[in-house]
Parts: sequence; C-alpha cells; structure tokens
Amino acid sequence: MTTIYPILSLMYADFLERIRRYSFFITIALAAIIVYWFLPPASASYVTLGLGNYRGEYNSAWIGTAVALFTSTLLLLPAFFLVKNTVERDQQTGVGQILATTPLKKFAYTFGKFLSNFACLLVMIGVMFVTAIIMQLVRMEDKQLDIWALLQPFLTISLPAMAVVAALAIFFEVIPRLRGGLGNILYFILWIVMSIIFLNARPSFDLYGISPTLSSMESTLQQVDPGYVRGHFTIGIRPIKGHVQLFHWNGVPWNAVLLTERLVWILIAIGIALLASIFFTRFDPAREKTREYSKRQEKQEAQAALIETPAEVTPAPSFTPVTLTPITERGKLPSINRLFIAEVHLLCKGLPLWWYIIAAGLWLAGLLVPLTLAQGIFLPLAWIWPLLIWSGLGNRESRYNTGQIVFSTVRPLTYQLPVTWLTGIMITLLTGSGVGIHLLYSGQWSACLAWLTGVLFIPSLALALGCASGTTKLFEIIYLLIWYFGGLSHIAQLDFMGATSASISAGIPGYYLIAVIPLLALAFLGRRRQLYI
Repeated sequence: MTTIYPILSLMYADFLERIRRYSFFITIALAAIIVYWFLPPASASYVTLGLGNYRGEYNSAWIGTAVALFTSTLLLLPAFFLVKNTVERDQQTGVGQILATTPLKKFAYTFGKFLSNFACLLVMIGVMFVTAIIMQLVRMEDKQLDIWALLQPFLTISLPAMAVVAALAIFFEVIPRLRGGLGNILYFILWIVMSIIFLNARPSFDLYGISPTLSSMESTLQQVDPGYVRGHFTIGIRPIKGHVQLFHWNGVPWNAVLLTERLVWILIAIGIALLASIFFTRFDPAREKTREYSKRQEKQEAQAALIETPAEVTPAPSFTPVTLTPITERGKLPSINRLFIAEVHLLCKGLPLWWYIIAAGLWLAGLLVPLTLAQGIFLPLAWIWPLLIWSGLGNRESRYNTGQIVFSTVRPLTYQLPVTWLTGIMITLLTGSGVGIHLLYSGQWSACLAWLTGVLFIPSLALALGCASGTTKLFEIIYLLIWYFGGLSHIAQLDFMGATSASISAGIPGYYLIAVIPLLALAFLGRRRQLYI
C-alpha cells in the first residue's frame, strides 16, 4: 500500500496537468475530425478501410472496428508525441529535483508516469468511441446502434496498442540521448517499420490487431463473393473505380486465444515501463552521460586543477567611481556578417565529424547518380539529414532560457530574425545543392523551381513553428510526416520538393512557395510574442 499510493498520486497529478493543456484538446479534436474523413459515404470515390472494391456496411461492428484500427495504426504516431514530455517537463520546472530528494523509488516514478501516459491515451480512445457513435448516426447505413459491438474493438485493438505507446514514451524519456529530437526520429522510423511489417506481412501476433480482423473480414466476404482473392486489404486512402460494394460483417469473433494475444501486449507494455526504471537516473546530471555534461565536467576539472592556494592574503582592491558612456537613443547595429557567422555556429555546434561525412556523401550522390534517382531518393535523404539543425530555429532562446539576453540586443525582431532565417536557408541550400546543380546542368527548369521551393519552405516552416511553439517537437512531427508521405512515399499533394514529376506537372511546389509568406508572418508574430512575455 505504501508503494501504490505514491504511484497513483503521481499518475493523478500528472494526468490532471496534461488534460488542461490546449495541445491535448487540439490533438484529440483533430483526430476526431479526421474520423469523419476516414468513414466516407458510399458515394465517395475512395475507400479507407476496404477489401478491393468492397467495404463493410456501416453497422456498429464495422464502424467500431474501423475507428479502432485507425486509432491503433495512424494515431500511434501523434499519440507518442502527445505524451512524450513528462520527464522533460519535470526536469525543466525543477519538480524532478524535488522528487529526487524524496524516498520515491525509481520504478514507482516510471510506472506512475506510464499510468499517466496511458490515462491520457484512454481519454483519446474514449473520444474516438464517442465519435464512432456519432458517425453511425450520421451515415445511417444501419440504424440499429449496438454499444457493445462499438466498444469491443476499442478494448481489444486500440487499448493494447496505446499501452505500448505509453510505455515507449516513458522509456525514451528516461534515456538522455533519446529524450530529444533523436528519440523522435527513432520512434518515427520504428512506426514506419511496424506499419510495413504489420500491414504487409500481417503476422498472427501483431500490435495493430489487423491479423484477426482481416481474417474475419475476408472469411465473411468469401461467403458473399466466392471469387474474392485474399490480400487486397486497404487501410489509409485508395481511389476506386466505379461504386463501392457493401457487405454485412458482424465483427471479430474474439476467443480465448485472440484475447490472450492482446493481453500479452499489455504485459509487454508493463514490462517496458518497469525496464525504464533501470535507466532512470533520478535527475542526477552526473549519471546522465551526455556530451554536453562530459565536456562541461572536464572543463571544470581542468580549471580546478589550475587553481592554487595563494601564499598570502592580498589586500582588497580599492575602487574609484567611473562614468559610463551614455546610451544613445538608437543602438549601433552589429555587423551582419558577424551575426550570420554566430547564428551558423550556434546551429551547427556539437555536430560530430561523421555527420559532415554523411552529408558530403549525400551531396556527392545527388550530383553523380541518375537524375530520377537523385530527385526521388537522394534529395529527400539530403533534406532529412539536417532535421535536428532546422528544429532549433526560432526556439533556441526559449529552450535554453536565454531570451532575456538575446532579445535585449538591437532590433531582435527586424534584424536578428531575418538573419536566423537566412542561416536556415544556407543549411538547406548546401545540403541539397548536389541535386540542385544536377538539375541545373540537365536543364530541368521546372524541377529547379521546385527545388528552390524546398530551399525556402523548410527553414520557413521550422522558424514559424519554432517561434510559435517554443519547442522543437512541433516542427519535427509535422516535417517528418510531410517528408515521409510527400518526399519519400511520393504523394503528390505533399511533395513540396518536386521529388516526382507528377507533383511538378501539377504545380504542387508552387502552393508551398506561396505558403512561405504566411509562415514568415507567423514567425514574426511568434517572435514578437516572445519579446513581450
């Protein structure tokens, strides 16, 4: 009882703090809105959950399962970023240092934070459940509402998946190197790998719950259409030719074996949360083997070794009053070259030698490989490599609490902010210039304009989101999604860099070029708000 009470108290306090944030409500509201798009009417020219041209009738079982699968697949990415901030917040606010002085055990802290993460994601599941009820009443393909048939998929499919995400979030946070942008990138890669495995290979034991669901759907459909060939499963968005064909499906017949498999994922989540306590350092900087701390410690030890005890006490120096130079009404602007160099130094500070070697390799590959390969593969790779550099634009002062120093300089809004934007453009220009030179040499003028759009759009997006949010996370999430689906997966509507000829011929990069103007306006307003906080 003495252990359970601190865990529940920590979970309850952290849960209340999170659900009062605007970001929490915005994320859940956006997810609920997307559900409307995820359940299109029968007259739509696309399906989001279907088997070939077939889709289940919108009864309680199909709608509940569709929304539950949407929650356990596509929402796993934003759900992770929604809850991955609790340990970092305790460290920044000083609460962690206070907790470190208490008898609270490490496993109690990590498990309490895991329960807090899980409680927040349970709220998201609850909102999705209510949205599913509303959507059945909106579509009206089946007027009979079966609450249990709607609720069952959320308990068996969504709940175990969200439990694993809640555990992974706390596990990534207790490891110092995975707490920031590197951890965000690694989880994004993990989500892509899991999606490829569970959606394509479809193993019997999968986190998403697709295997038992798909098996039941296909068995029912083959009774309706014996000529249906298994394997034509879609979750996402896929255009169809003609009208969608409906069939009646009563849901997955969950048995003891299937329920045990879903329960195992919950036990795995609990095991990950308990494993996180082994790596938890109780906010002790001496145990967090980060690069910055090691260098700082070595410097302090070197300085301490040079200090020698004086042989005799020297008299205190005498001070004479001095008169300072009066401050003129308008300060002198610093040299733009020096300011630009200083911004570049801050952006690239701490990058290891291998980072520059890989960047040079991507640049050389973009210049030498065939043009189609350079546009479709190496340009996206070149413009994901500096992600952690771009993510620092506009929010470095907020993260390191240096705003009062930096913003006290001359014209921080109309002078320093544009220089920061230019440094981001320089990074984008240099990393992608291999492909740019290749396009220019080949006379691909439309592709060159699309490439120039990427040069301007990426730092503008980073600066705008950094100034508006004061953190790196928002840019990392949004840019990773746009980069993956547009640059790498070649979805034309999200291809801002012209990685495919389809986006260039449709003029898609032009829309992103126009978007640079409102992004810069957002950066201006966000920085102005930072000045007067």
